[in-house]
Amino acid sequence: MCSHHAPELRVPAANGLKAIAKTCPQALRSGTGNASTTTKSTAGMAATALLDATKDSNARVRSAADRALVHLLQVHTRPATVVRKR
Repeated sequence: MCSHHAPELRVPAANGLKAIAKTCPQALRSGTGNASTTTKSTAGMAATALLDATKDSNARVRSAADRALVHLLQVHTRPATVVRKR
């Protein structure tokens, strides 16, 4: 997502990940039955791409990536995401 030079493509990519994370977060967290594709790697790959996009020089890309990360990490619905256990 972040490797393309055009922000006109990076913004919709971030918005697409946001839409998936918002409408069916279990799709990113549940396994597909394939041993090589685990839940953690799917969500992890999306999070890695979005984290890279939050450092983009284009403000629209950064903003879209920030909003997508909120939904991917389920900040509002899963307090365990942001609360550190001691």
